[in-house]
Amino acid sequence: MRLAGQPRILDRTTAGNLPFREYGWETAGECQDDWDRHVTAVRATTVPLPAELETLLRDVAEAVEHSARTHRPPP
Repeated sequence: MRLAGQPRILDRTTAGNLPFREYGWETAGECQDDWDRHVTAVRATTVPLPAELETLLRDVAEAVEHSARTHRPPP
């Protein structure tokens, strides 16, 4: 199952001397559209976490961040 859009190929031979940000703009927009459709499809199939699990995950993340701030490796 493909989760994103079709592969996109930029042909540098047709770009001439244009910088990438100019000749790749249309393809970049197509990739963004593919990504937006993918995110929408994923969101439509997810379920919310139970509140207890959200709280637990938040507590773990805070503990890891606290540990990273307070425990520095020796020089």
